[in-house]
Formats: sequence, C-alpha cells, structure tokens
Amino acid sequence: SEPVFGLEFEGARLDIGNQLEFIKSNLLMGLEDPRMKESLWDFIQSLKQP
Repeated sequence: SEPVFGLEFEGARLDIGNQLEFIKSNLLMGLEDPRMKESLWDFIQSLKQP
C-alpha cells in the first residue's frame, strides 16, 4: 500500500477545476492583495447592471 499525506490549513479551499471557479479564485486572491484590492473592487462594481 502507498502512504497517504495530508496538510491541515486555515482558509478557503479553492477548486479551479473549471473556468468559472478559476476566475472566482483569481478574484478572491486579488481582493486579498492590498496592491490591487481597491482597483479590482472598482472594476467589479463597474460590471453591475444599472
């Protein structure tokens, strides 16, 4: 039999197995980055329909 390894971590588990989840994951990561958080949030808000 093969050994099994695991890692306990805190935070969200992001599944990037499809295009939508990949994009969501990148947005979440971008919003955690202080260098781009404000600009990215402004961009996301600009996508809202009136």
